[in-house]
Amino acid sequence: MSILRQIHYHLGNLILLPQHDIKWDEEKQTKVIAAVQSLVEIIQDPAHFISKEHYHKYKDLLEEFWDIRSQLKEVKENDHHHFFSTETILLYELLSIQDLTEELSHIYAMQHRNDTELMQSENG
Repeated sequence: MSILRQIHYHLGNLILLPQHDIKWDEEKQTKVIAAVQSLVEIIQDPAHFISKEHYHKYKDLLEEFWDIRSQLKEVKENDHHHFFSTETILLYELLSIQDLTEELSHIYAMQHRNDTELMQSENG
């Protein structure tokens, strides 16, 4: 339940982001949308299965996150600049949810393994 509560928290942060501030080209938008759709599928899947394709999508987002973050070093002290752009926050929140879905998947796998072992010991 704690994991779902944390996912809810990060979703709330995403909802509050100003959408008009996002300055991505169509290709980046498409990648983010595909990654979000993949997250939804994992969360809706009773087994919370994570495919290799999903990991590739989030590897791309993680690289984008670090690229944006490295650009912050180029900001001069005199510049009026928010340290975290809307894009950076969006990526951070999605990567956080991704991390939580991995935990959810891991917990399900452990529970399934334990249930299977218990059934085998009862029948064995």
